[in-house]
Order: sequence, then C-alpha cells, then structure tokens
Amino acid sequence: MSASRARTLLQLPTSLEAQLLEFRRRVWIVKSIEATLVTAYEADYFKVPLDLEEYEEYSAEKIDETISQLERDMREAAKRFEFERAAELRDRIKYLRERELQVT
Repeated sequence: MSASRARTLLQLPTSLEAQLLEFRRRVWIVKSIEATLVTAYEADYFKVPLDLEEYEEYSAEKIDETISQLERDMREAAKRFEFERAAELRDRIKYLRERELQVT
C-alpha cells in the first residue's frame, strides 16, 4: 500500500463511521430544536400570580359581564404588545370560566 493511499484511508471515515457522524449531527439538531420548543412552550404558559378573592362572591351574571370586559381588555393589551398583562387577564378569564361552572 502506498503512503498516499494509507493517508487517504486514515483521513476518510468509513461508510459506517460517516453514517454514525451524520446520525449524531441530526440527533443533536433535533435535541436542540426540542429544547428550544419546550422553553418557548413553558414561557408561553407561565402562570401569573393573581389575587382572585374579589371574584368569589360574584353571581353568574356578574361573572359573564366581567369575562366580557376582561376579554376586551386582554385584546387591547395584546394590541399594545403588553403580553404580560394579556397573560394575566387570560388567567383571570380562565379562573372565572371555571368559577362560572361551579355557580351554575
């Protein structure tokens, strides 16, 4: 075997090694994407601490009115790019909808 042929064999990975390297590269990319998506998901559904005691004594009609008002406020906050405020309002709406089921 010539010296140049030996160098070529040492420098070029075998077909199996090339496939393994490609597999590792793809797995790393998938894991990186998954980690990013999980972080984005967690950030999107972060629960904002709320003081909800004021809604405890609301009647079903008052809950409906309040939900309508909060939905309008939430849309306005989102239009103004106040996403933390919109998330807070979203969580209040969710709480009131659950409370509405209990009242009716």
